[in-house]
Order: sequence, then C-alpha cells, then structure tokens
Amino acid sequence: NTLGVTVMKKIIALTTLLAASGSFAASTNTTTTEVKSIKDRISTWYYGEIDTDRVSNNDDEGLGQQGTDFLNYLNIGYEINSSNVFNLTLRMNATDKISGNGEGDRYEELDPRVAVKTTIFKNEKSSLKWNTMFELPASRYSNYEHGDERITRFKPSMTYSTKIDDYNSLILFGGFNKTFYKRNTASVDETSRHYLTSWISYTNSALSEKYKLKIDFEGLMRHNAGKDDLNVTASSGEERILAGVNTEIAGTDLFFYAQHDPSLVKAADKVGAGVQIFKVF
Repeated sequence: NTLGVTVMKKIIALTTLLAASGSFAASTNTTTTEVKSIKDRISTWYYGEIDTDRVSNNDDEGLGQQGTDFLNYLNIGYEINSSNVFNLTLRMNATDKISGNGEGDRYEELDPRVAVKTTIFKNEKSSLKWNTMFELPASRYSNYEHGDERITRFKPSMTYSTKIDDYNSLILFGGFNKTFYKRNTASVDETSRHYLTSWISYTNSALSEKYKLKIDFEGLMRHNAGKDDLNVTASSGEERILAGVNTEIAGTDLFFYAQHDPSLVKAADKVGAGVQIFKVF
C-alpha cells in the first residue's frame, strides 16, 4: 500500500508539472493580434492651398498672370494592412486667373486620384514610403465631350522623411508623371512624354515649438519633345521656393509663406504669397 501511495503521489506530481509546463508554453508562444474594425481602418484628411503668384499689381505680363488659386484636396484612406493604405483623393480648384479663352472667376474640376501607399520601412526617426497613384479621367477637362480624352495619368513617387535632431526635420520627395491618351494629338517630336517632380522640405523649431521655420523647394523637369526619355530639363515658370512659418491652430496645420520662382527674374514684384492648410479628421 505504501508503495502504491508513493507511486500515485509521483504520478500526480508529474501530471501537475506537465500541465503547468503546457500552460507556460501556451502563454509564452501565443501572440496577440490586434484586429481593427472597418471604422478604425478609415482615415480622412483635407489639404488646401490659397496661392497668389504675384503680390504686386505691376505685372508687365498682364492681369492673366496674376490672381489667386484656391486648391482643395479631400482624401479618404483605408488601411489594408500595417504596411499598405488605399487612398481616394477628390480635387478641385477655385481661381480668378484669366484663362486662355478670357474666362475669369471659375471653378475648375481636377481628376480624382486613387493610390496605394506602401511603407517600406519606419522607425522613431525616419520612414521611407512608396506611392503608386493613378488619376481617373472623371472631370470634364479629361474624358468628357470637350476633354482631352485621357485614359489616366500615372504618378508613382517615393517619400523619405527623417528627424535630424530635436529641432530639425527633412522630407525628400521624388515623382514620375506620365499621361496616357486615347489618341495622340501631336507627334512625338512636338510632345513632351513625361515629367519629373521633386520636393525638399526643411523645418526648424529651435526658436519656437509653436511657430516653426519652414523652407520648401518644389522642382519640375519636363521631357524635351523629340529627344530620348532621359533628356529632361528644369521647367521655367513651374518651380517654387517657399519660406515662412508653420504653426498649428485649433488642430489645423498652417504654413504661411512667401514664394518665388527661381527660374524667373529675382525682383520684389515677382514675389508671391500664400497659405497651406492641412487637417486630419
């Protein structure tokens, strides 16, 4: 009997040990995966820019070269997974610039955009993102009866952002743009086939965390008609240097700036101004 009791105690002890070991293994090997609802995966933001090319009224190029644009973007994003986000961006512009046919104040439709933004890597300091974007011919300027009959505009791009230190940050952007049409309206020798865009943004908060110094450079290089695909040059009149103050008011990011096109004459009457507005909902 004593032997039987001893054996029984050993069996109970061994069973308890195995059960405890199994519980410990299960607790250490099980990973908790956060499952987001559809609502949590959806994000919305707005971007607007009120831009005046020339502050002065003394413009020898004519009134049509002056005036103000009010560009508006409304974006709806859906998180596919931790690395990929699908975006739909609706766009429009309100302007008082004189058009080629003499039209003044007007509302301009812009083609909506669809894109998938992929995070290649991201840490506390830096991130690198790839964006595959297409513009849909949904405006009357593109695929309606009097449009230019475009199929789409392909706009892949890459963005690198980094925090240099506690006061300085930098964003580098590079993009490629090519428009596809249902039919060609001009020969290859007369038409630029694509263009490249670049953006460098530097922010410094050493003087104030609330009001930050910000400098942007926006570049554009167009393919030269009739040349090989790598033959591109800077596009005069389509580049900008913006310098000003970035701040946040009531949860809205605002960038008040003065601007100048470096390809034009560097004179005071060629200086423009504006404000960029960014709001996440």
